[in-house]
Amino acid sequence: MLVHSDSKSKSIDEKLIAYFSRSWNTEENHPFNSVSCARTENREYYSGKWGSKTHLLTHPSELGAILHATSALDPKINEIITMVNQNHFTSSIIPLLESHAARTGNEIQYRVYTREGNKLVNQTISPHHAFLNPSQFWKEWSSRPFSIPFEPSKPLDQQLYDAAIAGMRAHFGTKEKFTHYGAAVKAGERIYFTGVYSNPDERMGMHPEMGAALLARMDGQDQIDAVGVVSEKFVDKPTSMCGLCRQTYAEIVEGQKQDVKLFTFSFGKKHVYETTIQDYLPQSWSPTQKNPRVE
Repeated sequence: MLVHSDSKSKSIDEKLIAYFSRSWNTEENHPFNSVSCARTENREYYSGKWGSKTHLLTHPSELGAILHATSALDPKINEIITMVNQNHFTSSIIPLLESHAARTGNEIQYRVYTREGNKLVNQTISPHHAFLNPSQFWKEWSSRPFSIPFEPSKPLDQQLYDAAIAGMRAHFGTKEKFTHYGAAVKAGERIYFTGVYSNPDERMGMHPEMGAALLARMDGQDQIDAVGVVSEKFVDKPTSMCGLCRQTYAEIVEGQKQDVKLFTFSFGKKHVYETTIQDYLPQSWSPTQKNPRVE
């Protein structure tokens, strides 16, 4: 049974259901699987859940939907609709939404339903926050795509670098001034790019390498071929991918049974380090502890 009755909302429900199969490292019918839609004045942004075998790297679908909106430089979210497989709601989502509402200065209507239409949450998230004020850095943003076609005639590393630089602009920080990071992935015939999504709790956020992979996955891409990362902090040497992102990509490699090319760039591209994820993190963690290597 669909949650909404009007024709516009009905299409939202149908799209949400379709995204259950796009959740990463989470079976479509898993009890804790969820999908979310973030609605702005410009469009709707959909995401499934980003699961992890470590669990600590698992990100909720609400964060995925928000990441989609900020990647498109369209962070002023009016509504988030989440659909879950069973009567389960994670209260830690509320602080994430409160901080986003406060930083955009915009009220968010948050609703959670089961696939059968049982209402679990219907809450208005106020933009008034005890410790956060509306941010100004995004006020001049103008909505844009977060993916571009891959051009086979051009060098892959240059395309990833240019896209990662573009992704830096989508860095959604907790302060007015911060160090910008950006990342891009090639998946299929497209390149996806984004920046960091930061959260004051320093837990419910997403690094750009993870975010770019999520954008590709939610666009229906099953294979990630390459990833590039850059930061304005690294000028005299290539940017270093953090341990969380290394583990995330190790799980991607294991899941898709195909290695991923990695390019880390210095800001300005004077220095480039090229390798593969399996060589970058040769002893990744796996619940089986077999640490299988794909060829």
